[in-house]
Amino acid sequence: MPASRRTVMNQRSQIGSVPRTLVALLVLALTLVVAGGSSFPQGNSLTPKLFALTPQQQSDLFNNFNTGGTVDGPRRSTVFTLNRPATITELVTYHWNSGRGAKPGTISLRNQRGKIYGPFAATGSSGQGGAANVNWIAQASVTLPAGTYTLLDSSPKTWSHNSESGFAGFAKVRGYFKSTRPEQPAVPATLLPYGSNGYRYLIVPNNQTLPANFGDVGFDDSRWNVGQAAFSNNASDCQKPLPIASVWDSNSRLLTRTRVSIPSGASNLTIFFAVDNNIEKVFFNGVEIRATYNPSGCPRVDSYSILVPQNLLKTGENLITVQAFDFGYYTFFDMRVSAMAPR
Repeated sequence: MPASRRTVMNQRSQIGSVPRTLVALLVLALTLVVAGGSSFPQGNSLTPKLFALTPQQQSDLFNNFNTGGTVDGPRRSTVFTLNRPATITELVTYHWNSGRGAKPGTISLRNQRGKIYGPFAATGSSGQGGAANVNWIAQASVTLPAGTYTLLDSSPKTWSHNSESGFAGFAKVRGYFKSTRPEQPAVPATLLPYGSNGYRYLIVPNNQTLPANFGDVGFDDSRWNVGQAAFSNNASDCQKPLPIASVWDSNSRLLTRTRVSIPSGASNLTIFFAVDNNIEKVFFNGVEIRATYNPSGCPRVDSYSILVPQNLLKTGENLITVQAFDFGYYTFFDMRVSAMAPR
């Protein structure tokens, strides 16, 4: 019998008539001491996870990771907002770098006044195809007040991003919110359903020039048509995924501008589409967040979605502008918007 096991058994034999609660505490303490030694094989070592945060306490407070192809060197800052105080426990960034990864460095946070939290040293973990050091993971233990923060990565040239992340570096911020009262869980909320009315829209033949700056918030769309989705020419044998309300001619581009009201504390706002032929551009509050998407086959409900960067959301009215394209025969367009929102 290993010496460590004999030690535990001898201690138990000396407990005698000590109350059971004290016995349990002594055994737990001795077990943790044994686990810290080297007598156990590494694969069976006991790690003291008894004091770790439960999944209910720790979650992703911000996450703009997605499965799209990536490029290096973000064009925009990675920004997130906390609507109440929170304790940050872990920061993660992604460095695909053409499958080469990058030597782990540090991750920091900066508030709007320029105060720096960190830097926190990162360790690397492998990713797709076993590529080493593509995930940088930094452990942190810092409580932040409500506010807006920017992530800082020590290797911005290898930090991955794409259009689906709003050209901001991939990042996850994990932790838990501080609260003196029971937390009201966020629930899925539909902010704009399929078949909505009130779209400002313009149909432009493919051989004509589009109006300049039509994605800007201040663009004057007062002379555009006003109508209801879905838009289509109803020319296909495809089963219609949604009722058709407005005409969209073939061989043309459909420009739409619609406003969505976002409640305070909303997060994970996602735009879902049913489209034929494709989506060329999407703007949120004047910022382009997506380039061309070209599906195949008949249009389907929720066949494509875009997660809007959290830093673009604002409480109250927000503007979504879409440029859809048809290169012949059948046209179809509709979208819906959902988010996680407090009850």
